[in-house]
Amino acid sequence: MRYTFLILLICNMFISGCTQWDYKIENNEVTFQIHSWNHDPIIQKLENADHLTFKELNDGYALDKNHVYYKGKIITKADPATFKILQNKYSSDANNVFLYTCHIKSASPEDFVILEGAWSKDNQHVFHGYETINIADAKSFHYLKDGWAIDNNNAYHALSWVSTGCSGSDILKVKVFHNVDAKSFQVLNGFKSKDVNNVYNANKSPNKTN
Repeated sequence: MRYTFLILLICNMFISGCTQWDYKIENNEVTFQIHSWNHDPIIQKLENADHLTFKELNDGYALDKNHVYYKGKIITKADPATFKILQNKYSSDANNVFLYTCHIKSASPEDFVILEGAWSKDNQHVFHGYETINIADAKSFHYLKDGWAIDNNNAYHALSWVSTGCSGSDILKVKVFHNVDAKSFQVLNGFKSKDVNNVYNANKSPNKTN
């Protein structure tokens, strides 16, 4: 037990950590490999990768003439010729925006802005993770703190965790508080806020995202 604790402590102290991944090209094949102190290497062959044009990028990303990859998985719809890495696991190409391997539907790469707390927006839409929050007003929407965000009409609460799967079923739901007074709205803590009229409790409010 003491040795396990020391290993975990050392992992947290060094930036490189105890789990590393990389891509390798050997014998005209491309593989994605995960190395960790507590298990044998995991090696995944990229069946569709073109080894002649394959290029490893930063932070788990790679591309070839046909596909873009994140940690060995193809980012569907991503265009290798115009692909670029943004920040916080967001990326884009000329026509699309992605989070991990997930396509953020309706997001415009031309005016896409990454906010805090897994929030982002463009000129027309607001997103939490890769989910579009249709009720939110993009022009006035901004993140506050401790999971709270607001626009001219409503307040929003969501934990920042987002699933790396693209189905949407694992996303922590955004809670919407309607008709708040934006001028007097204050965040009290990670689950409570208030305005001149009401106190809002994210532990008790029903979920509503649209």
